[in-house]
Amino acid sequence: MDICDDWEPTEEMMKLDVVAKEKNLLAIIGLGASPGITNLLGSIAIEQLDDPKIIYTGWNMGEAKPEKISSQIETNAAMVHGIEQISGRVKIFKDNIFQMVKPLTLVKINYPNRGNFKTRVFGHPEAITFPYHYDSIHTSVNLVHGDSLTMFILRLVNKLIDLKILSKRSASRFLEWMESLDTKRNISTLNALPEVYALAIGAKQNKSESVGVSIETTETRDLSMGEATGYTLALGLKMFLKNEISSTGVIALESKSIDARKFLRELFLIFGYKDVKIKLDKSWEN
Repeated sequence: MDICDDWEPTEEMMKLDVVAKEKNLLAIIGLGASPGITNLLGSIAIEQLDDPKIIYTGWNMGEAKPEKISSQIETNAAMVHGIEQISGRVKIFKDNIFQMVKPLTLVKINYPNRGNFKTRVFGHPEAITFPYHYDSIHTSVNLVHGDSLTMFILRLVNKLIDLKILSKRSASRFLEWMESLDTKRNISTLNALPEVYALAIGAKQNKSESVGVSIETTETRDLSMGEATGYTLALGLKMFLKNEISSTGVIALESKSIDARKFLRELFLIFGYKDVKIKLDKSWEN
């Protein structure tokens, strides 16, 4: 079991599925927040449609806060990872093939009951793993969104790296410094995209439909990336030891052998939520 959030090793791991099954072994990859919670939301979204074709997983860049206390001496690994995933080329699944694309490419989406939004491509494992678990999916992309200043800075950093004006290491340090400022921005959440979500598009009763799945709560619980990731990993291990995940092979959390709703319910309890639910926004219920 791992918390890997890089698409490159994820791709190599998925290739070992047959070997793992032959040896009667199980590997669960991406047991974290994204990937992890996003995959669970995605599987719930997909099951609402008769013929799912597109799956987007997404999250708010502004809420991805690194740990305030860390054992790392050098630049924060999360920042280094972030720079890697917004520079060069990243792999997504589009039109039934895996493609290398430029990160932070604009993707316009319509989220049911919320409206139209501009999001950006972010290199992450969700784009790689969903096609392995759902044959009907022809497009799978991980997206990020955020306030205009955050997204402008990311695009600027991306450009400076491409022009070789800024090194990836320097860019990581710059982002880490920005986060240390801990600035608070007043951003309206009315009709905004959820902080973490999955959006599935396809057919239902022979009509083109979409469904968004997110987490809804009235409680204020400031979870760090470390908590959201570590607790998810621990719960995956617990469910495996209780024989609640008993398949073999290499799987991600959207696998049909994992009860996504049960996993999320137990995770909410670990997070300390008392008032929380899985929210489904369906285009056919507008």
